[in-house]
Amino acid sequence: MKSLIATMYFNQRAQQRGLGYTAVARGTTPEASVPATVQQGLRAGGFDVVHYVPQPLKTSDVNEASLVVSFDQDVTKTVAGRVQELKWDNLPAVLANYERGRDAILQRVDKLIDQLASASRGTPRKHHTAVHGGAR
Repeated sequence: MKSLIATMYFNQRAQQRGLGYTAVARGTTPEASVPATVQQGLRAGGFDVVHYVPQPLKTSDVNEASLVVSFDQDVTKTVAGRVQELKWDNLPAVLANYERGRDAILQRVDKLIDQLASASRGTPRKHHTAVHGGAR
């Protein structure tokens, strides 16, 4: 569920900054649905994920991505060096304490957005996809 939280905030903040990046949430072993704790937390942040169905990370997702961010999962074989991979491991569990987990994710998201904005200055805007695959 960390990937879903990161995706929602990443897309919101990338759009606010006028960046041509879009994130999608994927999981190595996705749950059947979004836990109520995460739904409620995201709803409080202005996001509606009631109808969101978690999806598995596939090779085709990686092929369309410019970056893969993983949470506590080894996706090295799936990524296979095709794109840059960031490992955001050992962040607080969002199911145990949503706010604490969300805040740790947002620190990483904001840093990534800043890095992407700096790298985009003076270059033509392209559409990129960041795929977040990993655990809750």
